[in-house]
Amino acid sequence: MSPEPKDGATLTVVPETIELRFAAPARVMKVEMIHTNGTASHTKTIDVPTFAMIDAISLTPEFMGDGRYEVSWRALGEDGHVMTGSFSFTVEGE
Repeated sequence: MSPEPKDGATLTVVPETIELRFAAPARVMKVEMIHTNGTASHTKTIDVPTFAMIDAISLTPEFMGDGRYEVSWRALGEDGHVMTGSFSFTVEGE
């Protein structure tokens, strides 16, 4: 899986979208985003626009400004096996 923004990236502005690209078609079932800024932390479930088998998906969550974002996802492969993963990025200077 290849995310955008890249895992570990430091950005100067919040991205407009989060993109997940898979090596093989997958059915994305759940995406969550945790935003941490100082001691405050918020978890949001991101709406998944389709449950069809896809190679890539673009999501438009409500970003919360500066801080660290961790995105975790859960999907099913074509054969029904469960796939999970996560990536994180930081926004500084928003």
